[in-house]
Amino acid sequence: MSIQLSDLLQNLYGVKSTFSVNKRVDTVGVTVVSIMSANPNRLSFLFVNNSVNNIYISPINDVASTKGIYVSPGGGSVIFQWDRDFELVSSEWFAISTAAASNVFILENISV
Repeated sequence: MSIQLSDLLQNLYGVKSTFSVNKRVDTVGVTVVSIMSANPNRLSFLFVNNSVNNIYISPINDVASTKGIYVSPGGGSVIFQWDRDFELVSSEWFAISTAAASNVFILENISV
């Protein structure tokens, strides 16, 4: 008998989930931008810096190179998970880059 991954996750955590690519933002510039709205159903997210520039992210809207989580260029990434990072996962998130049009990729895991 086979069991699907979604069933295993539901049995283990008691919640169904789905992933989605965040299409709200795919580039970050030199001014602060909201990259994810607050979402109490967000279980985790992956933020990837696909640019050649430094990017900083934060759940506080005054993110800067001196006040944020550094995400290195060329594929640097940050993962937040509900069971390790608690309410931070569901917060609104902001980003800023050291140059304009810095490409990013955001993948979210949402409970349904």
